[in-house]
Amino acid sequence: MSESTADVVVIGGGVVGVACADAITATGRRVALVDRGQFGGGTSSSCQSGIGYGMYMDEYDFGLSRAGVETYRNMAADIPEIGYVNDGAIFVGGEDEMDALWAATEDLQRRGIPSLWIERDDLEDVEPGLASWVAGGVLLEEHGQSSPPRMVAALVNRSKGRGAVLSPHTEVLAIEAPRDQVTGVMTSRGRISTACAVLAAGVWSPSIAASLGLRLPIRPQKGHVLETEPTAAAPRYFVQDVRYESVVDAAGDAAESPATTVLQHRPTGEILIGSSRDFVGFDTSVDADRSMQIAEAAYDLMPHIRNLAIQSRFAGLRPWSPDGRALIGPVPGIDGLIIATGHGGEGNTLALLTGEIVAALTAGRPSPVPINPLAPRRFLSS
Repeated sequence: MSESTADVVVIGGGVVGVACADAITATGRRVALVDRGQFGGGTSSSCQSGIGYGMYMDEYDFGLSRAGVETYRNMAADIPEIGYVNDGAIFVGGEDEMDALWAATEDLQRRGIPSLWIERDDLEDVEPGLASWVAGGVLLEEHGQSSPPRMVAALVNRSKGRGAVLSPHTEVLAIEAPRDQVTGVMTSRGRISTACAVLAAGVWSPSIAASLGLRLPIRPQKGHVLETEPTAAAPRYFVQDVRYESVVDAAGDAAESPATTVLQHRPTGEILIGSSRDFVGFDTSVDADRSMQIAEAAYDLMPHIRNLAIQSRFAGLRPWSPDGRALIGPVPGIDGLIIATGHGGEGNTLALLTGEIVAALTAGRPSPVPINPLAPRRFLSS
């Protein structure tokens, strides 16, 4: 067993963890990045990757997501390899959803968000192939997509170039904090001496926090995604049935949520079809019945997709929190411990912003955005 030293140990090598490591190395601090598997090999490699905001967010969550989008634009200008493109999204619904969708569109317009209302008669020109039951929609320009594996690889490489020590396939056994001050991180490959640890291990965060007697209310929430063969008839935009947000809000402790549709067109022509929200522990196996439910919801929204072959199916685990917001910030009573987890389905949108927040906190600077609503103290118990 070896021993090393770092200014900051970042635990977790998904999009959130590597974003934290990258942002911290930019401040000149020595970072050790540790993950139990391959960097980006967990949730970050088994998800859709829309970068944007929903139609029904409250003021705080909307502002957070918009700041997240802006960080992607800035990062893409510096590192195009992250695979970010701003190509817009269209949110659609049936007659029953039109009043709420119109009100939400007016709200976005009052906030200065580019949003174009689309009547049924104009939908075919904007997004061909939608089902006849779709009564209207809204086009949001400030929405994009990324490639999480590409982003992880780019940020890991940049962090390494700035001096970060990378330890994939290394399990964190415990965070050491005698006398309520972080002094080190014990791993399967040895001890790392440090006065600051960032816990960004997604669904695995609770088991690591337990080494300090902390109980994090993060649960794995499973989502299935299907990938079609490449096609020239892919949606022009990121397409979301607005009922998807209602399902997210209503999921709560339900073991299984209704299947609704989110369609993501990849630049290479494939369509990613999602998604489900199920509480089944850490099981990432593909459920054939659940996959069929998701496929049928997609076919109902855009019928011609039924003619495409499904070339792959996969499932990932979102780090779910009880109020739908991430836990980002210091832990009261344990100096040197910062938590950055529980992002749920917003991990991609908020990853780079989370990195900026965590880098500021580790350097003793104010967060670039208000984070009181994200404070871990709202849930932490021991």
